[in-house]
Amino acid sequence: MEFRIQNGVTATEVFLSGKLTMRDHDAFLQMADSAAGSGAGRVVIDLSGIDFIDSAGLGLLLVAHEKARAQHRQGVILRRPQPHILRLLDLGDFRRVMTVEA
Repeated sequence: MEFRIQNGVTATEVFLSGKLTMRDHDAFLQMADSAAGSGAGRVVIDLSGIDFIDSAGLGLLLVAHEKARAQHRQGVILRRPQPHILRLLDLGDFRRVMTVEA
């Protein structure tokens, strides 16, 4: 997984690319801490560059949401997942927990 963080006034946007798996645990948690600790009200994770995600990667998205909420942010918005990733998010009922913008 590779990522880029863009801090804005109202949102911190995180652009992910590649594969999101258990191997990315430490780097992802550091990124999530950085994004949650920004001054923006919400954290947007752009998944358009993610071509593979495993169950650990899905869990990391939930951890990012919890970190944002713990910092009194509005939580995480998952944006533009590819169709096969969106299907996994729907199977996991992620829309019940956070916003998913297809």
